[in-house]
Parts: sequence; C-alpha cells; structure tokens
Amino acid sequence: MYARITTFQADPSKLDAIEKMTDSIREQLKKVSGLTACYTCVNESGSGVTVAVYESQEHADRGSDQTRAIWASLASLLTAPPNIQTYDNVTDLKA
Repeated sequence: MYARITTFQADPSKLDAIEKMTDSIREQLKKVSGLTACYTCVNESGSGVTVAVYESQEHADRGSDQTRAIWASLASLLTAPPNIQTYDNVTDLKA
C-alpha cells in the first residue's frame, strides 16, 4: 500500500461550502482506480488533513490528475495550497 497525507488550511468562513461539495468529491474519488480509503478531517479553524491510501504508488500516480482536479475545485475555499507528503510503508492496524 501507499499513502498520501495532505494538510490544508481552509477559510473557516467557507467550511459550509466545503461540506456542500462532499457528495461531488466522493463521486469523483470513486473513479480513482486503486484508491482504497480516503478520510478528511477538518476543525473549526479550517485546519485539515486528508489521508488517501492506494493499492500502490503506481495507482496513486495514475490518479494524480483526478486528485489534482479535486483540489483545484477547492482552491477558492483554501487560504494556501495544500501540502502533500507521501508514504511507502502503510500498515492497517485495524485488520
């Protein structure tokens, strides 16, 4: 497995707009081949993190255009560009 952890800062006054986009984003993510899990957490100050787990780095790379498009659709709601970190070693501790 392979993971991308993205931290972001949303405009706190626009959190409702982000919430309204959730269903659309969910549908777009369903089309990303090899994406096995995706969670987003955000607090009331707009500080957030998205954890995306893929079957492999190759799957993540193939889906990068799709995920960039999703982040681009959120750009007007963020106060800065998202910061992406990648991880090659992913362990499911719940399994």
